[in-house]
Amino acid sequence: MTAVTATDPAPTTQNARAQWLGRWGLLLGWALLTFFLVVPPRDAMTPDLDASNHGSYAWMLATHQQFGTDVVPMTGPYGFLFYGITYSGYLFTARLIGDLLLKAVFSFIVFRLFIRTGSGFARWLWLVGLVIFLPNVDDMVYDIGILLSGLFLLLSASDRPRGADYVAMLLLGFLSLLKGNHLVLSALTVVLVMLRGGLLRQPAWIIRPALGWLGTMLIFWLAAGQDPRHLPAYLRGILELASGYNNAMAYDESTFWFVTGISVAGGYVLTLLGAAAWIRQWHRLPLLLFFAGFGYMKWKHGYVRADGHIFIFFFAMTLLLPAFWLTLALIRPAPGNRALRLFTSVAGTATFILTVMAACNFWDQRFYSLFRDMPVYVARNYNYLRAPRDYQARLDRELEHNRIDADLPQVRNEVGRGTIDFFGFEQGILLLNGLNYHPRPMGGGSFNVYTRYLQRLNEAFVRDPRRRPAFQLTKLRTLDDRFPTADDPLTLETLLHLYSPVLIQREYLLLQNRGPDTLAPHPEKMREVTVAPGIRLNVPDPGPDKLLLFTVSTPPSLLGRLRAFLYRPSELRLEVVTDLHAQIHTYRLIPELASVPVILSPLLEDNLDLIQLYGHDPGRKVVSLALLPQDPAMFAAGDFRVTFYSLPRPAAPVGTDVEEIITQMKHPLYNREPLSLTTEATGIRELNKEPVTLVHAPGQISFPLEPGDQQVIFSYGLMPQAYDPGQTDGVEFFVETDSPNGPVNQVFHRYLQPLTNPDDRGMQRAHVYLPGSLPPGSVVRIRTETGPTHNGAWDQSYITRLQIKQGLADPRQSFGFNVAPLPSGFAPNTEFDLDGRPVRGVHPPTELLFPIPTGARRLIAGIGIMPGAYQGDNRTDGVEFTFALRRPDGSTEVIGRRLLDPINVTADRGIQTLELRLPVVPEGCQLVFRTGPGPHGNLSWDWAVLQTLQIE
Repeated sequence: MTAVTATDPAPTTQNARAQWLGRWGLLLGWALLTFFLVVPPRDAMTPDLDASNHGSYAWMLATHQQFGTDVVPMTGPYGFLFYGITYSGYLFTARLIGDLLLKAVFSFIVFRLFIRTGSGFARWLWLVGLVIFLPNVDDMVYDIGILLSGLFLLLSASDRPRGADYVAMLLLGFLSLLKGNHLVLSALTVVLVMLRGGLLRQPAWIIRPALGWLGTMLIFWLAAGQDPRHLPAYLRGILELASGYNNAMAYDESTFWFVTGISVAGGYVLTLLGAAAWIRQWHRLPLLLFFAGFGYMKWKHGYVRADGHIFIFFFAMTLLLPAFWLTLALIRPAPGNRALRLFTSVAGTATFILTVMAACNFWDQRFYSLFRDMPVYVARNYNYLRAPRDYQARLDRELEHNRIDADLPQVRNEVGRGTIDFFGFEQGILLLNGLNYHPRPMGGGSFNVYTRYLQRLNEAFVRDPRRRPAFQLTKLRTLDDRFPTADDPLTLETLLHLYSPVLIQREYLLLQNRGPDTLAPHPEKMREVTVAPGIRLNVPDPGPDKLLLFTVSTPPSLLGRLRAFLYRPSELRLEVVTDLHAQIHTYRLIPELASVPVILSPLLEDNLDLIQLYGHDPGRKVVSLALLPQDPAMFAAGDFRVTFYSLPRPAAPVGTDVEEIITQMKHPLYNREPLSLTTEATGIRELNKEPVTLVHAPGQISFPLEPGDQQVIFSYGLMPQAYDPGQTDGVEFFVETDSPNGPVNQVFHRYLQPLTNPDDRGMQRAHVYLPGSLPPGSVVRIRTETGPTHNGAWDQSYITRLQIKQGLADPRQSFGFNVAPLPSGFAPNTEFDLDGRPVRGVHPPTELLFPIPTGARRLIAGIGIMPGAYQGDNRTDGVEFTFALRRPDGSTEVIGRRLLDPINVTADRGIQTLELRLPVVPEGCQLVFRTGPGPHGNLSWDWAVLQTLQIE
């Protein structure tokens, strides 16, 4: 033995230095891995499907929505940490801090496992694999966080949890509130840890993991501002979504990728079976079950909806197999059977090689890009963490650009601060427009209301007058060729009766709540029949003004259940034939969604079909259907049970012309070709994805008039660049009628000054009644003129959605006054413009006298109250308008009276037209016009106006 003297301290010094370097090396590695795994927000929110959902999760937490009751999304309260990769303007700093802390804890678990292995090639292969493959799937780090936390607990050698074990429990509890599948994975992990404790007869490992997991989850639940009483509802919602996703979101992969996936899954199973036969230790069973369960969950994640999701499975396997090898290195099983060890090694290695090839899409350049992209991640994270405010400012600019692109000014003007929900899956449009989003519980897209529980939850919300929002923005649309009305069907059927259409902007239909006293009927059962697969069934006629609904009962066979568990459910398709040219339409039908009544006829595929329900168009009537299973053996019975129901069509809207909306949808630019257009050529053809016709001031566009034309309806405004950054001084819009031998008659005028008046920005809307009895050859002209400085450089004015509408003669086609008031007449300085027409102020108490022409038999009056009287904080209690006759002998007879109360009666807003019959009166009679206060006698805001008075 070699002696070590006091004068030769080299070995001790070297050991201390090695330990010092090792500690600092591990600390540096922990910091670098934390830095590398941080994921900054990448894009600003758009109205698209995924972006709408992803961006809304931060909004939910920021606005204190209660998960499980107010909202039932796919995520938990902390889902914004992952889905914050889509920036919606909320919780930027909270996400930055939370993501850093989460990745720091994850990196801690990684290096604790790395230390525990001691030495060897396996741990380095595993660590390098993490760095290479983790960044390629956004949420993989959270899945692997559960995997490593579970391994940390399942591999613990102590008889009771220690400090680092509690860190793993903390991570599991936190990740349970991140996303639904993380909750399921974490719960299964804790159960297996408890099973291990039972097999080892260690009570501390049975009780403490469960208490630690549940306690951590509860603490973080409270920290997110959530009521603990809502936790059971959150758990129920997550389980419903998890089970429903498997049934509803199936998407086929190609045969090639199916064979590849089966090969990888089969190789993984063989590897686990080989290891199980090699190890042969009962207390290791939870560990093998853990890897098996984790692999199964990722297989389902990738192959239920097998589009781009299949790569989630392959990338997960690139990390799962090295983790399993690391585990074998840690538990150091006995040498055992050499053939089994060889089999396990060969199966695992071959599967890993195939997995890497599949993850790289069998393309060597894709494999190369895994390494090439690493410097990009490093640079991105450096810029993000070095100057987060600059990074956020760039996202804010992008978000503002998306807001402009998604602008719905007319919807905003109509809704104001009223509550609103979205039926469809582009709810991000509400947040981008700054609307008061008030979602139904499962509001993250109508397509993902997967189960009957979620359908009933949403229906109860819409039926409750205290909870349902004031407006619904609707875009009837589905995905994967699904039957459109089977997406959230109970909500759709209910809102049709509780809401009525107001307007359409772009492809979005705005519906307004009919009021708290309106009730929605329930479907009434008509009859139940059985139909064999592929056999065409004639459907019953529900009768006039009725909708036909149906349900389908399709219980799966034992083989079908097994297929759904191991892979995904077999597909069922619905084929319907309509009465219009016997057209055949085929859709994918989700049995669970069709277990409640679904609208079958008339066929509804888009908003045009939807709006026609409120009018007289019968729509496309379905006359027959057939059910076409992909594999009849997957269903228990030979026949399907179909039940038919009837439901009344929705009532016609009050104050909205359905035909006007339908015409706008069919003719988004104009419904009559113009005769001429004079404008400056700029190349502008579209605004916010809507077609427009530029009528750059000074300019004009003319349309021919036909007999029976009653009104012109159009939208107009200035392009946003005219006032931002442009310096327009405004544009005057005129509507004129021009007859071949008659004078030009101005029927509308509006001066828009968007630079100085915010109310003049965005798209405006006008309804202009045309004078009656225009001779043949007349035209209507929309003319634009420059502002007072006559500088048209920025006057990029436009019109769109123009309709020339026909109808019977209407009193509103009369304009102005055909008789002048008797002295003293109108009060001075009482002439204003309202909706582009001149009006005279008649603030109560006002009394005016008008002469009655000889032989006059009717009176047409246009009366109203200025919008400022009931907008903002102003609270008029209404104005009473009275019309009376005064005979030469001084006697008075009231012939008409109308109280306008625009605050409580929305139909009283704007100009109201009265048509009164005049009795035969002697010569010298006069008309007496009076305005008086409302029922409370308050004159403060009674800004009454008289627009039209025709005595003829």
